Amino acid sequence: MTVHALFPNALIVDNDYFFVRFLVDQLHERGYTADRAYDGKEGIARLQDGFFSLVFCDIIMPKIDGRAVIAYIRRHCPVQPKAVVAVSGLFVELVGQLDGIEADYFMAKGPLEQMSEQVQRLLDYIETGGGPPPRFFFEPEERDGPAGFNQPAVELMEVLKGERSILESLAMGVVVVDKDARVLSANPPALELFGLPAAEIVNRHIASLFAEESRGALIGAMRSALLDRIHRKVELSGSSGGGSRPWAVSAWEAQGEVMGWILCG
Repeated sequence: MTVHALFPNALIVDNDYFFVRFLVDQLHERGYTADRAYDGKEGIARLQDGFFSLVFCDIIMPKIDGRAVIAYIRRHCPVQPKAVVAVSGLFVELVGQLDGIEADYFMAKGPLEQMSEQVQRLLDYIETGGGPPPRFFFEPEERDGPAGFNQPAVELMEVLKGERSILESLAMGVVVVDKDARVLSANPPALELFGLPAAEIVNRHIASLFAEESRGALIGAMRSALLDRIHRKVELSGSSGGGSRPWAVSAWEAQGEVMGWILCG
């Protein structure tokens, strides 16, 4: 008997409360326990706490997106889930990007009343190891219009795409850090500076990316940026070496609320 059969537990990472509740009920019917996380950061924290035999992960989420969560699973989970299922109501809009998502299966969202058979069919394939090859696309048998069309999700996707394209076009390194001082994202120049892939940086404490002798200066700059609401420039050395370089540390605010920090170097 495999470890997956001994521990039929699932993790659902999705910011749609009603869809999470629906999947929990579907999994309970099959004898699974089901843990849940409502954004990518929380999902990674759950993965760090324990093993899951099955993971459902939405692709379009705030903070850390599903692509980064799945990449984290592939590189950091010592025992891989039996299946990782990428979930979205926007696969039509994501065509051309799916090859970069390291999921075993893709499942399109639709009206919940039409999805029970779809989910049970997917679980049959996963549990028996038969049926379609990995990366097979599951969608509702009947639906009107695009799968699970969701205007707020479309708008969120467009915002995230716009933000990502700006960050990736910048020549300087940019790191986005949340209120817990955990890295949410880093653009390609920042990854090059640290000498690490994105999956090795996401959800790490920002201080761990810098040399020990630089950490006090970093924390001081972050504290000052929050108190004064002006950016602070500080010389910092990366943990992988390469000498020191100036970094600008700014408070990140949205609608009057402090969300974390932006580091530019």
